[in-house]
Amino acid sequence: MAIFIGNGKVFGQYGSIGGSICLDDIPPEHIKTSAKNGKRYVSININANKNGVDKFNNTHNLTINEWQPNQQPAHPNIYGTPKEDDPFNDVNVNSNNESMPF
Repeated sequence: MAIFIGNGKVFGQYGSIGGSICLDDIPPEHIKTSAKNGKRYVSININANKNGVDKFNNTHNLTINEWQPNQQPAHPNIYGTPKEDDPFNDVNVNSNNESMPF
């Protein structure tokens, strides 16, 4: 379920999107501190409203980006059994059946 943290609208002649984020709506577990500079960040998504413009003329909403790098797709596109010579197979073997260096 999406965590909504703000709204926005398109403005100007170049399609810019402006909006506001409610900092109180951001769960602490979604605030990440950078190891490089010690600054705190929140990864967000800017989404077009499904029903167009809301009653406050907002055209977009802002949600927390909850994607994690170790997540598996809900429905992987695997059909049948991969063949050994398939270049997209996870087995990295060249034509001499030697392991590839990567």
